[in-house]
Amino acid sequence: MSNVGPAVALFRRYLTLLEVAGYSRVEDLALCFGHFDNGVGIPDIARQMYQSLGEDACQFGDPFHASLPRSYYEWLCHSRIRSAPVHKIAAACPRADERRRS
Repeated sequence: MSNVGPAVALFRRYLTLLEVAGYSRVEDLALCFGHFDNGVGIPDIARQMYQSLGEDACQFGDPFHASLPRSYYEWLCHSRIRSAPVHKIAAACPRADERRRS
């Protein structure tokens, strides 16, 4: 923190307040929005894909509700890309095209 200059005192004070408030007891708790309602965890790539849809994401309704017809979960897991049975998340990962070719 030496590169923040006088703000170091502010950061230290904030850290102390977090510790006093019990941050260490809650930092390992699961995110309340970390899973679809069917219990499947939501990876960061799925969150990024959802955000990248912009206004088109509205078509899914509640993004955490996996069993809805045309849900985001259904779209992620059961759609085909270019007629190939490739999971959308796998296709969105870096070098996915290279892995599919090998």
